[in-house]
Amino acid sequence: MLIAAKWQWTRYHEKLTLVETFRNHSAENPLELSANELEGANLDDLLNKRISIKGKFDFGNQVMVGNRRSKHGAGSWLLTPFKLSGSQKSILVSRGFIPFEDRDEKSWLKYTPKNLQDKEVQIQGVLYKSTEKRSAFSPEASTNDPKIYLYPNINLISKVIPQDIFKGLLVQGIMPPVTGDFPMTDIKIDVPPSTHFWYTFEWIILAILTQIIVFLIQLFRPLRKQASSIK
Repeated sequence: MLIAAKWQWTRYHEKLTLVETFRNHSAENPLELSANELEGANLDDLLNKRISIKGKFDFGNQVMVGNRRSKHGAGSWLLTPFKLSGSQKSILVSRGFIPFEDRDEKSWLKYTPKNLQDKEVQIQGVLYKSTEKRSAFSPEASTNDPKIYLYPNINLISKVIPQDIFKGLLVQGIMPPVTGDFPMTDIKIDVPPSTHFWYTFEWIILAILTQIIVFLIQLFRPLRKQASSIK
């Protein structure tokens, strides 16, 4: 439990740094990138920056990342392949946050904007890294449903999409006009720093309570009967 508390504390500070990075980049103009420029760029230099790309959404091969939270409560992220103009490669775009009750694939249809079917559009977004399994104890990203994942492991998701997907990369869309009729416009994919902050103290409290319970059990456990003497 203390190890878990330490991990949450580390993530809290990492998220503070990430939020500050987003704040600095938000004041910058988005980088307009073609498919060739995106393929040839040093992607580490582009991570967490605003980019502008052109292409078409493929609404027939969407996947969902469940187990997400936002200020609206529990829900999911809808990831849509975006085929880049002048290229055979696609990149996954998180178009927005949908309610938990719409996790069924049939419910995704109402978040498919009809005016964007087979239409080339220019979108803006933030470039993220794929989320990988953090430790041997972390759950797998995949579920029994190939369309639903616990976290955005792009390398794993790309195996079930019949396209050439950019491995390890995800775009978090930031242009509401092209996200469809989403009921919630909070499109931040990361758990906020405050969540990790309070989780740290929850794990510490659980560790202390566990120690108290173990101490009381040892204090009040019944005395063992003395072994009978050997005759």
